[in-house]
Amino acid sequence: MRRPQSATGTAPAASLATLWQRFSHEHWLIAALLLAIVVMVMAIVPGLTRAVQAATTTRVDVVVQLPPRDALAASPGTAQTQWQTVKVAAGQTLGQICANLGIAMADVYKLLDYPGARKPLTQLQVGAELAFDIGDGGNLRAIRFDRDDSQRVQLRLDGDRVDQVVSQREVQTRVQVASAEIRSSLFAAGAAAGLRDATLLELANVFGYDIDFAQDIRSGDRFTVVYEEIWRDGEFVRSGDIVAATFVNQGREYAAYRYAGSDGKLGYYDEEGRPVKKSFLRM
Repeated sequence: MRRPQSATGTAPAASLATLWQRFSHEHWLIAALLLAIVVMVMAIVPGLTRAVQAATTTRVDVVVQLPPRDALAASPGTAQTQWQTVKVAAGQTLGQICANLGIAMADVYKLLDYPGARKPLTQLQVGAELAFDIGDGGNLRAIRFDRDDSQRVQLRLDGDRVDQVVSQREVQTRVQVASAEIRSSLFAAGAAAGLRDATLLELANVFGYDIDFAQDIRSGDRFTVVYEEIWRDGEFVRSGDIVAATFVNQGREYAAYRYAGSDGKLGYYDEEGRPVKKSFLRM
């Protein structure tokens, strides 16, 4: 007798047949397209990886020996400036300063003939600074000085030719106030209040008609002064003008205010508008 086939033995074959029948022609086209894409990607990726690896930059460190900095600074044909700065002392002249530095006056005369140079270089103020660029042989190559509070001038010699360079400098005017009571002298009281001699001399000049500062000053006299200071590049340059001041001498108060008169000139006037400085001083 033949053994009947089991139902479970025919089930897989029937399932495959059913699945084959369900796939349409379009389904097989989509499957083939996906398979082709997978094959192409697998072929491209190894080549792309090799290209990236080939493009990798290789770093190479190279050590270059440079000449010493001093050798560069001392290269032939480069003139090195050798500035020497001198602060003018009382009674000193340009000729004396140049003689002390060993500078030939023939070079100095060339600079003095330059327009605008003679006055500031021959009318030297105490404390003014002069700078000289002197060559190895003692020849004067350039001079530098302040024409005024805001202009610094450099005159450089090139044979018989003089070249000028003017630098503008920032100037500040600061207003200060100081008060003091006299115990021994005007200058001692002023110094204790931080006033410089130039401001004290100007104070005595302002009230010189009403007060004899040689004979009338007494212990207990007091004063207040509003004054200007000139500063440049953060450094004190000089004392400026007095703006206003009061002075109590032997119990009597005097006042002075700086004001431009009808002629435009600055002068000092009292509280009533009368000039403090008269046409003549008291004898």
